[in-house]
Amino acid sequence: MEYFERRFIAPSVETNPFGAIAQMSPLCQADGERTIAVFDWDDTLCPSSWLNAQGLLPLYRGHVVPLNSMVRQVLSALEERIFALLTKAMSYGPVFVVTAAEKGWVEAASTMYMPTISALFKKSNDIHVVSARSWFETTFGCGGDARHWKIEVLGLIASKCFGNRHGLGSFNLISVGDSLAERDACHAAVSAIPETELFAKSLTFIEYPDAQEIFQQIDLACSYFDHMCAWNNHLDLRITRDQLHALH
Repeated sequence: MEYFERRFIAPSVETNPFGAIAQMSPLCQADGERTIAVFDWDDTLCPSSWLNAQGLLPLYRGHVVPLNSMVRQVLSALEERIFALLTKAMSYGPVFVVTAAEKGWVEAASTMYMPTISALFKKSNDIHVVSARSWFETTFGCGGDARHWKIEVLGLIASKCFGNRHGLGSFNLISVGDSLAERDACHAAVSAIPETELFAKSLTFIEYPDAQEIFQQIDLACSYFDHMCAWNNHLDLRITRDQLHALH
């Protein structure tokens, strides 16, 4: 994660990482606006570590990296899975892609590597791309780190969307990312709104995944997203490499 922040500013293992919730039948889809999902970008949706290992990250703003047919095939298959996950999340409520990279990186990367996702960002009113760092620096000035930036942004999202909802039923704030920054931000945001029955539900992916691991994690998240929404409590889930290897 730190590599991408710098570059674009310029356990005990169960086979199924979803544990008990994998055994339940998901309830009927919740009413709209009761669930907000927040996704990280680099190494969560975008296979940035894999692209870097292939020498396929841009060296500067506006640098267009040529992609061969094999890479395009991998990215095309991946964006189908990402599209399925994002559209499923959008069926429950607003979706945010919150990155620690500089403003414009998510849009540039999606245009270059996954044009279907780029089109989704442009056309849908239910998905929002936010640079946590750029927002923080514009609001408070320089300083902080990815964890600090995301705590502030998720706190703002939660307070705007879920504040003053006492007695109106339960709500979900779901966070999916590859670092503790996303996980900590989700749980901190929920704890700051005790008057609302709001459940923090975090899913932490592995760090520095290759393309195959991104595929597996996106598929898992999509398969169990309904279960996560239906679970009537907080969730703090983490996928490990051992679990991914066990799924082969």
